[in-house]
Formats: sequence, structure tokens, C-alpha cells
Amino acid sequence: YIDSDCRTVGTVRVFWPICPISIYYVDGEQCTGCDDRLDDCLAYQGWDGVSEPARKYYLLAKRAHNRRGFIPDHAVFITDHLRKTMARSITMPPSSVIYNPVSVNRDPVLEPPEQPKFVMASTLSEEKGVLTAVDAMKQIHKQLPKAQLLVFGDGPLEDTLREKAKDASKGNIHLRGRVPPAELYDEMATATATIFPSEWAEPFGRVTVE
Repeated sequence: YIDSDCRTVGTVRVFWPICPISIYYVDGEQCTGCDDRLDDCLAYQGWDGVSEPARKYYLLAKRAHNRRGFIPDHAVFITDHLRKTMARSITMPPSSVIYNPVSVNRDPVLEPPEQPKFVMASTLSEEKGVLTAVDAMKQIHKQLPKAQLLVFGDGPLEDTLREKAKDASKGNIHLRGRVPPAELYDEMATATATIFPSEWAEPFGRVTVE
């Protein structure tokens, strides 16, 4: 945002000023920066090998570019965790924290489902914990054999997740792919619970408030 006096306010929603791929996560733990984890990052992303030197150069150049571009007069972060993480790596402008808003235009009093129904919506990747959700359903089915898990979204683990879901339950795990937001919200509104088992340094987890 730029006002009439040319003062700028920038929003920070991910780790891009300090991480060239924006996730700041390496093999199950929060990254500590390219200076000491770049090799680990390349290996974790599957980018090592013949192309490794070129990728290192690109990622470091991109990080430098991002940092030079992060010069608002005031920064607005979506969580205090994100602001504190950023402050450990770069010189910070004055800043505030404003959480992600959501607009709710529905009657909040809804009938619960007859059988337990859990809803998850995210990118289907390891970091988002989708495989953890499927493993959890194996345990739930021991006591609640009719419980259902509805998973919305797509991503690199879609095929793996589909195969694992077949083994995990007798048709009680449903991969719904990408759907219009209204359809997703209807399923959330009638769920026993929504779940978000993210396994990385999630900047906010918007699905939780949705």
C-alpha cells in the first residue's frame, strides 16, 4: 500500500524476505537460514545433484533480492511468530501484527453429523501433515468405524495419499480435490471438527479460522 505522501505499508504473510522459497522449513524443523542450512534445504527439496551449484546461486541471489525489496515504512505481519522469526535475520522496519480475517455469512448453529466427520483442507504436501491425518484415522476407526475424513486440495502427495487412504480405511477417507469455497465451507460447517496437522513453521494456518 502507498499513500499520497509516498509512505509504504507492506504485509508479510510468508517467510519470503528471509527465505528464497518462502517456507523456512527443512526436514521437520524450522530453518536457521541459508548460511548454514542451504545444503540441507537442497537435499530436502530434492534439488541436489548436477544442478546443485546453479540452484545455490539462484536461491542466494533471490534471497538477496527479496531482502533489498523489503523496505516498507511499516510492516504488517499476520502473526507475532512470523515477525519474531524475521527479526532474527534482517533489520526490521516498524511493524504491527494483524491476524488474517475471515468473513462469516451463515447461521453458526448447525446440526452435527450423525457420524463423526472430520474435514481437512490444504495443499497435499508432507509439510501440511496430510499423511499424519490419514494415520490418525487408522486409530480413530478402531473406536469409531464409521468416522469419515474429507480431504480438500491438491498437491504433490495426491497419488501417495490416494494409495494410503485405500489401505487406511474401508472407504471412509475421501479425497475431494479442489472445490469452490462455498462447498468447502458447507462441509466445514457441518463437520465434527476441522483438522490442520501442519508439520512446518506455519505462518498462520488460515484454514483453522475458516
